[in-house]
Amino acid sequence: MNGSLRYEFLRPRWWRYGRPADFWLVNRDFIQDFVKKNQLRPIPDEHLVLDDPVPIVEEAAGRAEASRAFRPRPFPGGLRIAHLHLGEQIFQLDRERWTSFSQTIVKGFHERIDQAGTVNVDQLIELSGAIDSLR
Repeated sequence: MNGSLRYEFLRPRWWRYGRPADFWLVNRDFIQDFVKKNQLRPIPDEHLVLDDPVPIVEEAAGRAEASRAFRPRPFPGGLRIAHLHLGEQIFQLDRERWTSFSQTIVKGFHERIDQAGTVNVDQLIELSGAIDSLR
């Protein structure tokens, strides 16, 4: 079973934060440990791109209140800074932390490719496109 199918049941129909959702779900434990180890603090909501206020009904109070929710720009937009998603929080990374994070992820890719030994045609084309973009 491949990684994206394994987590299909966890993915909401419309993933609101950090597309593609599979990456954040598959690496959730590593990201959580990385955030904790590096004592990262989430970017405060007021510094994120926000939607127009959306009315939300508070059943207990029986009244509507305006709320502002983070909405990333449509893919392939999003935040153009090195960052991680964990739940509904976003953590900005400096160059050193991004290097550390991405090197660990790339090392995991190497290990998985080595273990696979072979890939089907679709996987080969996807891998080729991703690797070619590194030039």
